[in-house]
Amino acid sequence: MAIAEAVDGRSWVLRIPRRPDVAARAAVEGRFLNAVAPHLSVAVPDWQIHFNDLIAYPLLPGTPGLTIDDSGQPQWHFDVESSEYAASLGSVLVELHNVDPAVVRDTGIPELSPPPPPSSRWRRTCSGGGPHGSTMTAIGRRSQP
Repeated sequence: MAIAEAVDGRSWVLRIPRRPDVAARAAVEGRFLNAVAPHLSVAVPDWQIHFNDLIAYPLLPGTPGLTIDDSGQPQWHFDVESSEYAASLGSVLVELHNVDPAVVRDTGIPELSPPPPPSSRWRRTCSGGGPHGSTMTAIGRRSQP
């Protein structure tokens, strides 16, 4: 990834997929970003150029939250343990979860359902007696017959 400045002064993000499998996944990513962008209050990359060997979009507004220094180490530019960051991240996750799955169904991302919560799995597994005749009386506790 690189940032370049165009002759008109606008900064652009340039991404160069290095392998064919990355290019294929990038196509899915581009369709996803395009589908969810209207439903989010945060800036989303607007891929204006997308080929197998180049993806380019205008630099997002604001300051990067994370950069990588010359030695390859991540450098956070805000306090990742702050309550403000947690609230902001939580708000964006709520927005993402509120996007109707039909909006992204045609992007190529598989639609998955979450597994049942552990208590449901345990009840199913232990109903009628668990291993060695024990039955589940509460999460994580067993009683012997």
